[in-house]
Amino acid sequence: MLALVALMPVLPLLVLCFRFGARYSAASRQAQDQAGDLTTSVAESVLGIRVIKGFGQHRSRILAFREQARRLRGTELRKAELLASISVLIMTLPGLATAAALGLSSGVADPDDVRVQEELIRELRGLRTMDGGDTPRIYPQAEFQPGGTYWDLAEQVGLGD
Repeated sequence: MLALVALMPVLPLLVLCFRFGARYSAASRQAQDQAGDLTTSVAESVLGIRVIKGFGQHRSRILAFREQARRLRGTELRKAELLASISVLIMTLPGLATAAALGLSSGVADPDDVRVQEELIRELRGLRTMDGGDTPRIYPQAEFQPGGTYWDLAEQVGLGD
């Protein structure tokens, strides 16, 4: 049951990623085309500056350049908007599924169950061997101190010494 809850965001993420890919691909292609047009316009203006000034068209060329640059900026902002929206979804949907799984599992595990205690002992031993310091940060918590809920488990691991 919890596995299904944890896997809930997979299908929506796949659909959203495919939609994002199509939209971002189109926006990227449009930005490339606009950048190419802008570059060509600048190159033509630089090469023919004497002719443009001679015929008095430099103002219209400047206005055309500004318009092309404005459109390119808008397209790049659209790409940034698409990236922001997909990153929010990629971060939010799995987090919501994790929260749902935690909410559903909160009353499932019985801390007095022997299997749960054995698993906790394995995790505590793993923490002890993984941590480079004297004691991992979890052990100073009240639950692992004398009289705490998990004190006897901490003693079994060798922290009660």
